[in-house]
Amino acid sequence: MRLFLKIFNGLFLGFLLLGVISSHGADLNDIEYIVDDYPPYNFEENGVVQGITVEILLATSKEAGQPLKRSQLKLRPWARGYRQALSGPMTMLFSMSRTQAREHKFQWVGPILKHRVVVLAKKSSAIEIASSDDLKNFSIGAVLDAVGEQLLRKLGNTSNVQISTKPFLLVKKLDYGRMQLLVLDELVAKSVMNSAGLNGNDFEVIYTLKETALYYALSKDVPKSLVELLQAALDRLKVRDGGADYDALVNGR
Repeated sequence: MRLFLKIFNGLFLGFLLLGVISSHGADLNDIEYIVDDYPPYNFEENGVVQGITVEILLATSKEAGQPLKRSQLKLRPWARGYRQALSGPMTMLFSMSRTQAREHKFQWVGPILKHRVVVLAKKSSAIEIASSDDLKNFSIGAVLDAVGEQLLRKLGNTSNVQISTKPFLLVKKLDYGRMQLLVLDELVAKSVMNSAGLNGNDFEVIYTLKETALYYALSKDVPKSLVELLQAALDRLKVRDGGADYDALVNGR
C-alpha cells in the first residue's frame, strides 16, 4: 500500500508540474484570435483585418514583448466566434461587451474603450421611446448573440425581434421599412450606414439601452499568466506618455 501511495503521489506531482511548465511555456502566439465584422472597432477591408481594437491589441502584444502579426487575426461570424470562445481551445474573441450574463463565461482583458448600445429609428417615423418596455410595441432588429440582443431578451417577449449576423442587412431593413427600430452600437451603426451608402441624417438615436465598455474575451482554458500579461501591457499602454499613444490608437491617428 505504501509503495502504491508513493507511486500515485509521484505521478500526481509529475502531472501537476507538467501542467505548471506547460502553462508558463505558453505564449500569446498559442492563442487563436477571432474578430467579427464590427466596424469601426474591428473589420476586414481588402483582405486585411483592421479597426480600433485591432490596432490596440497589436500595440498591446508588442508592449507585452510578444508581438502578434496582423495575419494571425481571423475574421469570423460573431455567433461562430462566440461559440468557440465559450468552449476553446485557447481562443480570444473581440470586441465584446462585458455583461453580467457573460461575466463567468470568459476571462477578460480591458476595458479597451467605452461604447453605447442605442435604439435607432428613421426620423420620418417619429417614433418615441419613453422606457425599455415600449420596445415591445415595435418590430426591432438586433445582431445575433450581441449585447443588444441579450438586452432585448432580458426584457421578455422577443417575438417582435428580427435577428441577423450581419449589421449591414439590419441597417438596410431599417431603411426599407421592413422593421421600425434597430439596436446597435452607436459608432457601428454610423460606420455601417456609411458603408451602405445611406444618409446618416435620415436616422436618429431615440433611446439608449446601455452604456458599457468593450473588452477582449478569452476562453477559460487560456493560462491566467497570459491574461495577466495582456492586462498589464494594456494598462501600461494607456498611461505611457500621458496616454498619448493610446489616444492616438483610439482616434485612428
